[in-house]
Amino acid sequence: MNNTDKPIVNIPLGSQAHQFATKQASAHKNKWVYLNALAVYAVHRYLKRLQVKIDLSQGDSWNPNVRISWDVANLIIPNIGKLECCPVLPGDTAFTLSPEVTKERIGYVAVQFNECLNQAQLLGFYPADDAKNLPEQIKVKDLMPRDDFIDYITEQEAAATVQTEREKLFSLPTLVKLRQWFEGIIESDWQPPELVLPALRTAAQASVSRAKVIDWGIQKPGQAVALVMQLTPTTTEKVDIHLRLYPVGDSIYLPPDLQVVVLDESGTVCMKDQARSADYWLQLDFDAEPEERFSVRVASGDVSITEQFLV
Repeated sequence: MNNTDKPIVNIPLGSQAHQFATKQASAHKNKWVYLNALAVYAVHRYLKRLQVKIDLSQGDSWNPNVRISWDVANLIIPNIGKLECCPVLPGDTAFTLSPEVTKERIGYVAVQFNECLNQAQLLGFYPADDAKNLPEQIKVKDLMPRDDFIDYITEQEAAATVQTEREKLFSLPTLVKLRQWFEGIIESDWQPPELVLPALRTAAQASVSRAKVIDWGIQKPGQAVALVMQLTPTTTEKVDIHLRLYPVGDSIYLPPDLQVVVLDESGTVCMKDQARSADYWLQLDFDAEPEERFSVRVASGDVSITEQFLV
């Protein structure tokens, strides 16, 4: 990294900036709290130019108990994370990271003031890609230039937007309480299998079966599948569980890359299976104890949906 190829960004620090810093530091008479507040204000103003929405009242540095106890000066960028704003005194060629700012940060912006504290310069940016390998002291010459900082924030915002939309499509459902099915208490999105798959035979009288359609939406059009769960009580308190996946709609076969995985409460894979080129269904059989939790992950290519269950 080298920041010598790009011009430095100057941020004026007027009366509003100093009123903000005074409010932060007044209760403690602490010079470094004052400088931290000015650094936060400067970076906030710069990001505002870039139309990055940030609430100045958020972040650890706004908390009076935190800012007097720890050397922190961060802004929270929604859906991205904490950005640390590091004051650099005139003439300094490096700045030190206190231990409390080496975790849960997306990066560090170096802010250098002039002697009169009426102007700040954004010297550059250092990403926190690997917190374990962060140096205790960051040299100004090793900072990323302004354009890279802008690109980094833009990429992070875009990734956060994609993730948010993905979570809307494939968000984890509420916990499905299987034992309540024997009492007729069944979640509304789990339907009798014959309603989802008319050709499927109903379960034995002692068993309870329900099916849920898994639709991948625009990412996998025409490849929806039905997840069928059949529960059978045993002479012990265990419940026998028969899990099947069927194609729905016009498809005869399951998608050839379809995979089903059963995981225990800790996320360890217990069993799995994958469809081949001409499979009509997939099936996994297992039993579970009362109050046992497990999840079923159904994946097609790079998209997946996970259902969580409690026996």
